[in-house]
Amino acid sequence: GTTTSTSEGDSEGTEFGFSAVMQPRTAVKTLDGFLLSPRHHLEADRRRRTEDLRQLRQEVEALRIEREQLLIKEGEERARFEAEISALGALVQSLTQELQSAAAASADAERRQA
Repeated sequence: GTTTSTSEGDSEGTEFGFSAVMQPRTAVKTLDGFLLSPRHHLEADRRRRTEDLRQLRQEVEALRIEREQLLIKEGEERARFEAEISALGALVQSLTQELQSAAAASADAERRQA
């Protein structure tokens, strides 16, 4: 980009024109060409860290909710599974009783015939 040169030179377009010229070491040039004092860099870093922390908290909360939902789903599936096992157990028990009574009946019939 073309910029018109002023007597202040490097500090053009900055609100820190005076301090940047008088104390060049305290100003750090950013990519957009603005000069920021160390204090402003600290504030920007703090804002960035605060925003990062806020985002991390949101992600942690989302993960916590997802984990709870998975635990609920797991609990429901376990309950369904246990109910199926219980039903199968009852079925096996009733079939076993039927087989035993059928075996006993056929043994009785054989004894009567003998």
